[in-house]
Amino acid sequence: EYNDDVHTIVVPMKPHSVVLLVDGDVAFGSATIGPAISSFERTTIHDFVPLLDWKSWRAPPVSFRGTAACQETSARTPAPIEQTILLHDRKHPIWSDYAWYSTEFTLKKDTSESWLLSIDTQKAVAMLVYFDGIYQGTAENHEHAEGSVTFQFPMKKLFAGPHVLSILSESLGYHNLVGRWGGGVGPKPKGITGNVTLVGIAGSNKNHSLVDGNFRWCSLGGLQGEMLGLNLPADGDSWKRWLPQKNASLPFNRNHHQGPRWTTANFDTPLFDKVDQRLYLDITIGRGHIWLNGHDLGRYWNITRGADSEKVTPERDFTTSDQKQETIGHDVDYSQRYYHLPQELLKTEGSLNALVVFNVFGQDDMGNGKALQIVLSWTEPSLIHSFEDTVGFSDSCLV
Repeated sequence: EYNDDVHTIVVPMKPHSVVLLVDGDVAFGSATIGPAISSFERTTIHDFVPLLDWKSWRAPPVSFRGTAACQETSARTPAPIEQTILLHDRKHPIWSDYAWYSTEFTLKKDTSESWLLSIDTQKAVAMLVYFDGIYQGTAENHEHAEGSVTFQFPMKKLFAGPHVLSILSESLGYHNLVGRWGGGVGPKPKGITGNVTLVGIAGSNKNHSLVDGNFRWCSLGGLQGEMLGLNLPADGDSWKRWLPQKNASLPFNRNHHQGPRWTTANFDTPLFDKVDQRLYLDITIGRGHIWLNGHDLGRYWNITRGADSEKVTPERDFTTSDQKQETIGHDVDYSQRYYHLPQELLKTEGSLNALVVFNVFGQDDMGNGKALQIVLSWTEPSLIHSFEDTVGFSDSCLV
């Protein structure tokens, strides 16, 4: 009821309902929604437009000796620099989920046949480890929480002499409940946040710290490809700047079979109904970042639900085995597989769109026509009440 004397509106509402008022009139009431409101069906056309000119390169690790940026005196410190400090420099902020660390050390004797590399870090972090440019393994923590953890990487024998350790740190997200449910009110660190130790290198009691003040570390925010602008278009020929060049600061190694990979492809803007239809990138392999015509579309991750629909797989807390991601068919229940390609970012003057994908897992079959494709999707009224509205619904990310 509307009372002119006191200028108040009294609206009777059913429990758990929502009412929208416009100038005192009820324009919408959720309690009156009937089943027809969800009687829609979705149509999705896979491989709607072909991806052309596929090219892919391995990203080599940052090297304390070989990476140009690490040769600068300002880049060398007695200990690794925490990741958010690297990325959030006020003068030169870097919008990235990644940071590289590298140091060098010399062994006077051969190590044991098996030993551990121990790295202090934080929850919701993943790390890839290299020794002397050779990929050794990865460790991940997927907890939606804050706090310190220690990754331990099983290692094989290292011979006496100089060695270079390289570590790629990846933030898997931040616990955004500030001061609630375990969320702190202080900084939210990532990357290397404590000691890096060679455990048992010459027996069970022989440990060797690389953060005791006697070593120099190179800490770089972001990916090397981001530093060189490989994620940005270059006059329609962005692939040219990916070609290995003599004395280049990013010497891509096409024959390297482990570690992250950059992939680029082009596509023409198709004709579609821009009012009711949307273009999406259907990606079912790896984890990383996507760029469209130089614009960062954010992180992707082909994480899936387990058989019990409760746990997320693959789950690898504190493991160091190689990633065993596979290209999976359309029957798998992904937490998200479709990523919107905003029509405002598409080329309209006849030139090709440039799609760039960074995959930290580095699978070789990104361009096999199944793991990465462009789809067209839209909804239409239906006589059948079949439109699900749940987080786990496979098309819930199509909006």
